[in-house]
Amino acid sequence: MISGNVGSATTIRNPATANLYLDSSDRSGGNSANFSITRTNSILNGFFTRMAVSEVVLQWSVPNIITGFNDVFTVITPNSAGTRVSITLQQGFYTMKDLLDTIVSGITAAGTGIPFVLTLIDIAGAKAFKSTSNFVVLGTTLALQMNFSSDPIALPAGGGYYLPITKPVVLPYNYIDFVCNDLTYNQSLKDASTNPVVRDILYRWNFAWEEAPMIDEYGYPIYQGYTPFIARRNITFPKQIRWENNMVLGNLSFQIYGYNPIVNSVYSTPLPVAVVKDYAMEWSMNLLVSED
Repeated sequence: MISGNVGSATTIRNPATANLYLDSSDRSGGNSANFSITRTNSILNGFFTRMAVSEVVLQWSVPNIITGFNDVFTVITPNSAGTRVSITLQQGFYTMKDLLDTIVSGITAAGTGIPFVLTLIDIAGAKAFKSTSNFVVLGTTLALQMNFSSDPIALPAGGGYYLPITKPVVLPYNYIDFVCNDLTYNQSLKDASTNPVVRDILYRWNFAWEEAPMIDEYGYPIYQGYTPFIARRNITFPKQIRWENNMVLGNLSFQIYGYNPIVNSVYSTPLPVAVVKDYAMEWSMNLLVSED
């Protein structure tokens, strides 16, 4: 038996939700890394109070060897005071096998007047550059990305010198950030980062496959970005972005920033036109908009 006063029933309504679809191909100018979308009327009306990125699709055709960025490989033989032998790689997509084969053939061809011959050998389960004479690899961006951990090591009994190639990651960016201050400025709780440059972001795309990467013929991982791709990320626990419910969602401006720890300056400005031109990058995004 239930005693006491019984209050009147209260109708409970679940908060309403809506989708906000964003697409870089809807831009009227600029490029896919830096553009605005302008409409005569508001883009979204309604008394919503938060939004969250639920899905991102990235179409990526930006080469991992880019002219003027990481396309130069230089060796000095027989030592740091010797003769420089250098090659400039053509812009394009390279697995580590492609890259090592190109460097070996290019440096050997460029060093015929010395003479200097570069070959590949297997050392402790990885490839290594080998030459009969000592050499030094100049610290270009490409060499730093190839992660050489030592100077060439002498082989026994005058067998030459070798340089191990371990854990290389040859990508223009480790990740890219999708930024739209028009969507995040209402949020009092701001994003934070250990990077000196901090921005409020919609989503950070890390260049990594959801599954273990495939392996090339030399045993190196084929990381996301070594080949063109179209990939979709479904975000299970998205960032909740606050919105004032009496404000209209109007024109939107988007910027995409890329970061590579070897060249920190790439994070200071949006991806350059030379990188994203000719539809080398397009993207779309779905934001789930909801009431309280």
